[in-house]
Amino acid sequence: MEGVVIYTRVSTDEQAKHGFSLAHQRTVLKKYCEIMNLNILEHFEDDGYPAKDFNRPGFIKLMQYCKENKSTLSKVLFTNWSRFSRNQIAGLMMVEEILSLGIDPNAVEQPIDHSIPEQKYLLSIYLTGPEVDNDIRARNTINGMERSKREGNYVAKPPKGYNPRKRSLDDVIEPNEDAHFILKAFEDVANNDSPIDHVRQSLNKKGFNCSKNHFINNILKNPVYIGKIAIRDKDGVLELIEGKHKAIVSEELFERVQNILNNKQRRVQKTKSIDPDLVLRGFLLCNNCGKKLTGSKSGGNGGKYAYHHCATPCTTRFRADKANEDFISYLNSLNISEEVASLYSHVLTDIYNSEIENQADKVKKIEEEIYKCKSFIEEAQSKLLQNTLRDDEYKSLRDKYEGKNKKLESELARIKEGDSSFLNYLDFGLLLFQDIGKYYQESSIEAKQALIGSMFPNNLEYFKNNYRTSSMNKALELIVNNNALTDKIERGLEVEKNSKSSKAPPPGLEPGTY
Repeated sequence: MEGVVIYTRVSTDEQAKHGFSLAHQRTVLKKYCEIMNLNILEHFEDDGYPAKDFNRPGFIKLMQYCKENKSTLSKVLFTNWSRFSRNQIAGLMMVEEILSLGIDPNAVEQPIDHSIPEQKYLLSIYLTGPEVDNDIRARNTINGMERSKREGNYVAKPPKGYNPRKRSLDDVIEPNEDAHFILKAFEDVANNDSPIDHVRQSLNKKGFNCSKNHFINNILKNPVYIGKIAIRDKDGVLELIEGKHKAIVSEELFERVQNILNNKQRRVQKTKSIDPDLVLRGFLLCNNCGKKLTGSKSGGNGGKYAYHHCATPCTTRFRADKANEDFISYLNSLNISEEVASLYSHVLTDIYNSEIENQADKVKKIEEEIYKCKSFIEEAQSKLLQNTLRDDEYKSLRDKYEGKNKKLESELARIKEGDSSFLNYLDFGLLLFQDIGKYYQESSIEAKQALIGSMFPNNLEYFKNNYRTSSMNKALELIVNNNALTDKIERGLEVEKNSKSSKAPPPGLEPGTY
């Protein structure tokens, strides 16, 4: 009797289909061998493996057995060629390899005579059929997933924070016990000053367990957490579809995090510790060499004293407490009178009221665009009900105009908020300029440095108990100069007339030189 081995295979998605079960294949092969008087030496099997390649444990063992027993083995038998391979090229190559061992690979339901060259046409057809079937099934699967996604279903493996689907692609994913970690991650990234990876590490210590790359790309950038399904069309354009699943974070919080990720750094940096005695450090220039002065403390009679000084070999050095006192005096010299403040308040209020009229036109145009967006959505709904618009077309139009509408409403809110806050800022600013020295003294260290930086963008020089700067904030410059001019007029002093604008500051802006 000729010695043969039999091979059976079934993939996961074929196990329930009639005619593909392993038991049926074994029965067919054994019956065939019994009729043909063939001796089954071994049986190799692959349960749950596709035939797109030959990287299957059962088939690997089969090939090893064939190589070791080729002298006593005449055939490798299987029910049909789809059990052998669903890849035409790989299948033909494996057939040649088995034939080279002197063994005949064959399907009992689709027999091939390998000694007849013309039979290769038939073999190609047998192997091509399953491959085409695979391609059709793959296409149908992709189309089905696309259709399901456009219906709002998340069809991929659910990300952290959601449970897996229970059965089909249409099952809605539900938030799980990790959802609170996801929300905390977005909140901490949006609101904390620490680096993004510190947020991840902090959550991992509490049991979140997430890598750095996964945290940024699969969580912080994933619109699934705002209840959206991301779809890319054939041109690679990203489209967001409203999902059926529950959102974990709000869209406003998600956008804040995206802005931080796009900027690639924190918008708010951690504040360094500032010595209250050296609050001017970083804003003072050396009047000898023009370099920035630093500051430090050194011991003296009765304790330690703060000094501002230049780098070696420059010898500029002075007491910080005296410089601080003189700076407050300098700020007090910049105070504007109540009359000037009132004048500016009236002028700027008039300008503001004029701008409000222009803003009203802009608001009207935005409201008209919002109305158009809503009309487009209503028209699309009407066409959908009349069956003149497909579901996917309607959802695409709806998402497009809802997104545009949201941006318009955000712009409208920004304009209205700016309108309502302007007069409050104006009143505060003019009150500040009337007693800026007092405001400075009562402010925190951080507020003091912010005030210095905004008033004197090109830094300050301190020489012989006086301060000077090459330029100051333009708004402050204008108000201070006009305040000095008003003071001269009120005291009956002659005002110099020249071609220079009153906006141009006198050299140094030193008190008493006006």
